[in-house]
Amino acid sequence: MVSLGGFGGYLVVGFDHSIENHPDNPYGVDFTIFGNANVYSSEPATVYVMKDDNRNQLPDDTWYMLAGSGYYFTSAVHAYEITYVNPNSSVADDVPWADNLGNEGFILDNTFHTQPYYPLKDSFPDISDSQYTLIGMKLQAQVDSTDPAFIVTRPYPFGFADNTPRNTSYQGWEPDNPYTAELEGTGGDGFDISWAVDSEDNSVDLDGIDFIKIQTSVNQQVGWLGELSAEISGVVDVSPNPSITGKTQRLVLEPLFRNLEAGESVKLTTHLFKNGLPDNEAVVQFSVDDETLATVDANGQLQTLQAGKIIVFAKNDERLLADSLELTIQYPVSVASDGVQNIVLYPNPAKDFIHTRFPNAIEAVRITSMMGQTWELASENRTDYRLPQVGRGIYVVSYRVNQQWKSNKLIINP
Repeated sequence: MVSLGGFGGYLVVGFDHSIENHPDNPYGVDFTIFGNANVYSSEPATVYVMKDDNRNQLPDDTWYMLAGSGYYFTSAVHAYEITYVNPNSSVADDVPWADNLGNEGFILDNTFHTQPYYPLKDSFPDISDSQYTLIGMKLQAQVDSTDPAFIVTRPYPFGFADNTPRNTSYQGWEPDNPYTAELEGTGGDGFDISWAVDSEDNSVDLDGIDFIKIQTSVNQQVGWLGELSAEISGVVDVSPNPSITGKTQRLVLEPLFRNLEAGESVKLTTHLFKNGLPDNEAVVQFSVDDETLATVDANGQLQTLQAGKIIVFAKNDERLLADSLELTIQYPVSVASDGVQNIVLYPNPAKDFIHTRFPNAIEAVRITSMMGQTWELASENRTDYRLPQVGRGIYVVSYRVNQQWKSNKLIINP
């Protein structure tokens, strides 16, 4: 098992033969990549392919991205660039980063991995010992941290490595069908060379490939688990078998990657894929399971009404395709049920204390670590709350207003 690290970390593999883009491969899948994804954890990695045009057996020709489902999402950043700075530590230490969107942050050290996080010179002599820049497509991570002790990272529909679990109970080598949600065949993530696009987003016709590059696609910390990092355990060439057939179309409701607020209007986006390529001419019908909480019109315009959980459905009757999306609607955090507005606990990041400008509104305050440990915060004046002596990291701060708990993220940097 090889861990690729945070965003941009990559692995290049080759075979002792070319992988053919064969029309008789099951579902069009030419090769399968296995990682350690499971039903609760997905750490997607973008896949690139290269044909050895100059026949020198080196990956020095042109890379082409295999455009998975997330490539077409409005949330994808196709030319994302990140620069990591060496903290010059002989043990695990936070690694600062900055990206080309103006964001800054850290790959935070954690107790599970004590080795230096920046690439070591003796293992990676070509990487600068001061800073390292990587470029690729950035996907939005689908993280559910409702329970900080049990964080869930949801998969993309298809087209990314370390995204789909391996089917360990299956004894053959037939691939999973990327166009169904069910786990079939070997599981893992199947790829069709016909998904290839060039740097200008144009489709590329390749009859085969010789090298595969797998690159972590998300830049995301997930509490006590550390950074999302794709893990790769193997790559398998798929053999032609015209007797294996199945669905080659898939309808996808694009995730919103956030909770909605009551009274909000948002446009839903769908993608219809045929053999992995966009085919958005079909008519899609929308519906919602509880119209007391939200409504949706024929164009996919969703109007939220009240707080609660809903399921939005999209379907195409002609092609017998459907997808659904579970959404959470909440009342705006800054407005309590008694009308008190802008309840803010500050500063954030915090060191020793957090404060509020509404001492009479807040009834109790507590913080919870990413491991699920909770501390009740005491205050003599209900304005200033002393933080416990805890380590640097990301916590959940919760406060009670009118017997209702509300939560926000809190960074503690003692």
